Amino acid sequence: GVVFVVPVENLRRLLAELGDVGVGAEDLQYVSGAKFAMLVEVREPRRCKSPVRLGELGLRPPPSYIKLDKRVGRRLLGLCDEDTGPEG
Repeated sequence: GVVFVVPVENLRRLLAELGDVGVGAEDLQYVSGAKFAMLVEVREPRRCKSPVRLGELGLRPPPSYIKLDKRVGRRLLGLCDEDTGPEG
């Protein structure tokens, strides 16, 4: 999806313009003190029945975000319940 990179002081204004995107106070604390924040649109989100650790996919936490290759994406879908949408 769309990737926004904004100065942290402009993040609240961007979030207000975008509406309810699932970013809460805890997320804003995470970027407190940073110069910039990155907001990544997730298209077609799917909820897993149980949490999936990045290690199960052979991945380490990225410093910001990574794009999964198709092989890893298929493995992730295999670990998740494809019948549930973003609301569970």
